[in-house]
Amino acid sequence: MYVTFEYVAQASEYVAQASEYVAQASSLWSLEARGC
Repeated sequence: MYVTFEYVAQASEYVAQASEYVAQASSLWSLEARGC
């Protein structure tokens, strides 16, 4: 299967967004856990 550079760039951008979302979610969760 041939993967184009454009596809790789899109995938890496998506991964970056996903990791940023996970970081925000984990920080929110830690704040809630501390509040308990």
